[in-house]
Amino acid sequence: MGLSETTNISFFSLSIFDLLVSFFDVVIRITRNRPMSVMKMPSGAPVSELGMGAIFFIYACFGNSSWITAILSIERCLCISIPLQVKEIVTPKRTLVLILTMMVYQTVFVVLLFVYPGPPYDVFNQRRALYYNCTFSIPSFICFFAVLVSTTLLVVRLRQNLEWRKEAAKQSNQSSGGFKERRAARCVVAICVIFIICFAPNAALIAVSLAFPTFNTHDPYVGSLKRILYRFSSLLQVLSSAINILVYYKMGTKYREVFNATFCRKSDIARRK
Repeated sequence: MGLSETTNISFFSLSIFDLLVSFFDVVIRITRNRPMSVMKMPSGAPVSELGMGAIFFIYACFGNSSWITAILSIERCLCISIPLQVKEIVTPKRTLVLILTMMVYQTVFVVLLFVYPGPPYDVFNQRRALYYNCTFSIPSFICFFAVLVSTTLLVVRLRQNLEWRKEAAKQSNQSSGGFKERRAARCVVAICVIFIICFAPNAALIAVSLAFPTFNTHDPYVGSLKRILYRFSSLLQVLSSAINILVYYKMGTKYREVFNATFCRKSDIARRK
């Protein structure tokens, strides 16, 4: 499909991190449960530490996915609000540089998580908790509200444009460019709605933790409750990454054509024979 358009760059980057989230989630499920969790690696360390390391990576991927989703929603909001100036503001080069900058930011804190204070990674440490917050909690919390606001504005603008077109244009033949922009906007809205629904429990947990510092996993009274809610929110975030491809296929006409041409060609030939 190419990477000449800013939307394609963002969707491609998002799909990469969705794939990484799914991969690291599989690693976590395998290494953190018996019988693998009680096995030893050649170095003598338990296999479960691989799962702990994968947890650091998966939350860094969540953070990158949050940034990219925010970029997508804000870009589409600008395309609907100021369609004439958006091409000058949002360019493929700027989009790529912005995404790479976010990746570098996430990578720095992932490295710090592993470097200090070192294994075992299942022991609580305040500095590591700070790196974790910078890797996942802060980016996802900021991006959640950015996506929420921009998606709301995007939906409002789409409805206003639809009403204006119905009143101003009596003919059904509209420009293909406008239709393409609206179709891309609807796809972005669907992705953002999934993101909002799946990340809302996590944003609520972060907000409650900020308001009530005692609400943490180490508290003897509410620690178990937070761990349960925390795992539930993590499951929803993995689900968000896993189902985005269904949105691409359902709402992206060009994506569906390329996908079918790439993966369904042999089955079509066999069916014709």
